[in-house]
Amino acid sequence: MTSHDDRVRYFDTFQRHDLEKNGHLTAEQLTAALKDLGCASEAAGVEHLLRRYDADGSHSIDFGEFLELLANADADAAPDSGAHTRRERSP
Repeated sequence: MTSHDDRVRYFDTFQRHDLEKNGHLTAEQLTAALKDLGCASEAAGVEHLLRRYDADGSHSIDFGEFLELLANADADAAPDSGAHTRRERSP
């Protein structure tokens, strides 16, 4: 379960990267948002995550889909796809 503080942080990050202010992130915007949250992901991995979590077929991620992605991406990442969104640890 996502804490209130995490949800606020995720929402702020989502809004910051939603450049068109249309409530959706493109693959490029999703890559930047994941990077801002300290998640390591490669372009091919982001495309995999986009296909996996784009429930409405919009070829973009809305905030609800973004939350689901963040909650489940580590468990659902495809092997060798670069889709791993592991959190980078601070020293």
